[in-house]
Amino acid sequence: MALPLFCVLTKIIKFNSTILFLLLFIFIFFSVCGAHYGKYFFTGCLSAVLFNKYEIKNDWIRIIVFLLGIASLISSFFISGDYYGNPVFISISTFFLSLVLSKPVSLSNKLFIYCGETSYSIYLCHIILMVCVSYLVYLLFGVVDINSYTAILIYSISALLIAVISFFSYKYIEYP
Repeated sequence: MALPLFCVLTKIIKFNSTILFLLLFIFIFFSVCGAHYGKYFFTGCLSAVLFNKYEIKNDWIRIIVFLLGIASLISSFFISGDYYGNPVFISISTFFLSLVLSKPVSLSNKLFIYCGETSYSIYLCHIILMVCVSYLVYLLFGVVDINSYTAILIYSISALLIAVISFFSYKYIEYP
């Protein structure tokens, strides 16, 4: 039902089909029960469209947009209740969209550029490595009482392995 409606809307309304697709995507993920992660995926899609097509040229407006995003991120820490609920989603999405629109100079740092370039490699290997490290800890130490120190240790080892393997995957597999 939604796809034919989408096709008709792209013909009737002389509007960018990418934006209409994203609006359709929002509708589908908000209407499906329990689609917590779909909302964040949509935010990433919208961020990519905004980054490539729109630019705020006025420096004052860019600063205001950036500060609104920071305020939105800070407000997300004070929202109680369901962490996957819509208020938290709106706060975090507003923060990321403000980063995309304001394009702060600090994001052109080499570390951030590296993380962006290797993000697909990080995405592909992160869950596998985290499971492997957790299993290795289980084999070495048995059932471990997960407290904050052991969790920090497991996540630190996983993050280090993810960074190293993602680097090699990016350098020698994605772009040899």
